[in-house]
Amino acid sequence: GRRRVATAAATIADAPTRLALLTLDLDDTFWPTAEVVADANEALAAALEKEGADIADLSPTMKRLRRAAGPEMSYTRARTDAIAVLLEEAGSD
Repeated sequence: GRRRVATAAATIADAPTRLALLTLDLDDTFWPTAEVVADANEALAAALEKEGADIADLSPTMKRLRRAAGPEMSYTRARTDAIAVLLEEAGSD
């Protein structure tokens, strides 16, 4: 009833204005995502190539980093760190 609406309104009013978390649906639950993911991977490959790195080295580098770090390394961290390694190895700033 009204109390629930008032509580919800107060919660929204007290919510932080700074975004703390952003999640994306990548499993086609809400909309088809295969094309978006493919386009993103193509853009990453082009950006790496432009810097002298090869996208083919991404997966093996991720695997090497995850083996060294152990199970606490997330997929996102492994991918981000692997991209950084590839760019560093390519001599990119």
